Amino acid sequence: SEKLEWFKTINIAGKALNEQEINNAIYAGPFLSDAKKHFSKKNCGAYRLGKDLVNGSPDRQDFLKKALSWMADHETRNGKPQTIVGYMAQHQHDHTALPLWTYFQNVLNWAISTFNMKKFKSIMKGLDWAKLYDLYHDKDLDVSSIEKRISELMKDVKDEIQKPQGIIPYVLIGDEHYLDLRVFSDKVKLAVWEKQNHKCALCGKEFDYVLMEGDHITPWRDGGRTTIENCQMLCRECNRRKGSK
Repeated sequence: SEKLEWFKTINIAGKALNEQEINNAIYAGPFLSDAKKHFSKKNCGAYRLGKDLVNGSPDRQDFLKKALSWMADHETRNGKPQTIVGYMAQHQHDHTALPLWTYFQNVLNWAISTFNMKKFKSIMKGLDWAKLYDLYHDKDLDVSSIEKRISELMKDVKDEIQKPQGIIPYVLIGDEHYLDLRVFSDKVKLAVWEKQNHKCALCGKEFDYVLMEGDHITPWRDGGRTTIENCQMLCRECNRRKGSK
């Protein structure tokens, strides 16, 4: 509508409104008024609790958007598919935003009590804390073992781990994709391909370079490094088969 287009382009300060500010205009009501007390003021409770864990600023509605996003994902994980705007529409006329504020506090208090903020602050900001909370808050975690493992992995940052913010999710979930591990350069792969006479190290068939992939002989999780000595060239089929074991 014409009114919505106007909202998108201007506010009192003359800046373009972001997505959450537009949603606030559409779903104004008692729920939003109460939510803003917790999430949208300069030194609000959400900011004081989560400034080291959540990206953005309260006055541009980043904390409110994150809380709504976490709650929508939480409901979706619990079998009730939800979105930010869906949640705002459903609760627009509620007199309080207490469930939203309580869940946000529970998530961040769990993060703060489970992980050593003094040690790991640099890798804790911007994580999907709600997902980790939902998966693990009722599990009996060995906090000291987790801390030790995180410390070990932080030593591998730059050498092998290219995404330090993935360390905590990796330690809990175990998926190496979180770490964005180093891969072999084309220079290394070409040299190994030539050394192997263009043949796959597993099946022995000959392949063009573009049809082969660099593989760690000893996997990273077993101490293998991304070096030429630890590289073998496999055809795609053998590499997939090896990766699925």
